[in-house]
Amino acid sequence: VHLLLAAGADPALANESGETPLSVGASDEIKDAIRSFDPVETGRLVEEFATRAAARKAEARAAATAEESKLEDALGAAERADGVAQRELKAARAELARLIEEHDLLQTEGKGERTAEITLQAIHDAEARVEEITSRAAETAEAKAAAARALEEERARMLGEDLPADGDGDDDGDDTLRVEIGKLNDLLLRDTQGLLKAAAPRWPLLIDPSGQSTVFLTYADTNFVQVCNPSATEPNKLRRGLLGAIRYGKPLVLDCMDVDMRDEIEAAFGRVEPGLFARLLDRSLLEGEAFLSLVHAADGDEYKAINFDPRRVDRFQLIVITRMRRPSDKMLDGMLPVRVAIGP
Repeated sequence: VHLLLAAGADPALANESGETPLSVGASDEIKDAIRSFDPVETGRLVEEFATRAAARKAEARAAATAEESKLEDALGAAERADGVAQRELKAARAELARLIEEHDLLQTEGKGERTAEITLQAIHDAEARVEEITSRAAETAEAKAAAARALEEERARMLGEDLPADGDGDDDGDDTLRVEIGKLNDLLLRDTQGLLKAAAPRWPLLIDPSGQSTVFLTYADTNFVQVCNPSATEPNKLRRGLLGAIRYGKPLVLDCMDVDMRDEIEAAFGRVEPGLFARLLDRSLLEGEAFLSLVHAADGDEYKAINFDPRRVDRFQLIVITRMRRPSDKMLDGMLPVRVAIGP
């Protein structure tokens, strides 16, 4: 009884039957302890305990805020490191593509074995650099994902919410489609289940770290653009590739490899015509023959308005491929994520 009173128990409180601790006390000693206790002391103790509890809560909140700030700083550092790796990888892949094209041109012109040896060595050196940066970029991407996950978990803990499920580590949204590599033709080129049609106006973004879908679409009937190669996105070449895909009703494939190329894609299409990629994304370019604004007089009769069959135009598709396991929000913006599975 003495412990209860010292802990702030109120001896004046009654139970449902109206009985108080004093009326049901089992002994005179208990009743004397209750009678001798100053009721004012109960209020003081309760207030003191409430003050301590508030102080502990404030300390816990300050500690949680400090931990959140620490995790935010860690995420910022991870994002900056990943950004550096991505910029280096973009430059390295562009340089490799340039060297390969230069080598092929020299071979076509018959510049000789010695020149071929020099250019091949340069290509091998560039490939080694791409491999080294690719490995580092994969590490920085994983570090960024881990930092983001840690911050998400801390915020959930602070709010008293259930921690988000980790899943398979790919952070896919509810709208992500999954397709086995062997069924890619049925989805992309035939849309046998009508999944792509139902997802319109979004176009598919293939997420395939294995690169096998790139091989498949390279040899399919598509207009294939290696976005990491600056010459492949030269304005007139890109314009003709897009027009040809619309004219003949086939996919325009933009392969980003393992690099976040969304900004470069928008800029490349913007050099063809301002705002072109946004109009392609929302499909307004395909409405009312708006795509005819891309036709130049030098394109010839093949691209006259009368030669654009609406049935073929309807079969046009935009397909973007990335080998990044976790594409950025920018890459995903306006796209239908399709994760390609290898094997059962």
